Amino acid sequence: MKKEELKSILNQSETIRRTYENGANSVFIETGTLYGVTTLVSSYFFDRVETIEIKKESFERAKEALELNHKTLYKYNLDDFREEFIKLYPDSQKLDSNTRTGLWDEFKSKKTKELKEKINFHLGDTVTLLPSILNDIKTNATFYLDAHKSGEFSGVGDIEVPLLEELNIIKDMRQHDDIIIIDDFRLFETKGEQDWSNISVGRIRGILGHRIKEEKIYKDKLILVVGKK
Repeated sequence: MKKEELKSILNQSETIRRTYENGANSVFIETGTLYGVTTLVSSYFFDRVETIEIKKESFERAKEALELNHKTLYKYNLDDFREEFIKLYPDSQKLDSNTRTGLWDEFKSKKTKELKEKINFHLGDTVTLLPSILNDIKTNATFYLDAHKSGEFSGVGDIEVPLLEELNIIKDMRQHDDIIIIDDFRLFETKGEQDWSNISVGRIRGILGHRIKEEKIYKDKLILVVGKK
């Protein structure tokens, strides 16, 4: 997910925006890391990022990209980096080229380090790992549920599409106002590369019930604001 898309999701309605600002900006929990793109993007909007990947090769690739390839972070945050830099050094254009470049490089390195330190990678099945992660989260949170096979670089656990299992874990363990973003809405009630035939809005409503405060569809994503029990 690109930065502008996540930003747009978080501003889809007053309820979503208010929930995000009232604590759901504390933690972003992602199931299905894959390439780590959404992981990196979310680190700009949230104080802490927890991401789960079942396939070891994808887990290691995403983690290595974060640790070694600063260009990836620059790609998704460069414009914001520039805005912050200008605010911090409003007279930087008056400096000589070498001094300005040195300040800019130092600033980019610091910002990249801050973003990287927010992210925690987890290797394993989301249904197994999600409960232990949630045990450690005492604030509102935003969930991005995208754990399913998607091409050769993604993996699959015992459950092909564990979305309903993830939602049941969230229902049982969470007593907070949360945002839940579910990817691949177009696949609901279909059977193709993966079997989504048992995934429906009705089943999701059946799990979360009256706790759903708002429900919106944006592009290929179902967005839910879920309240306390």
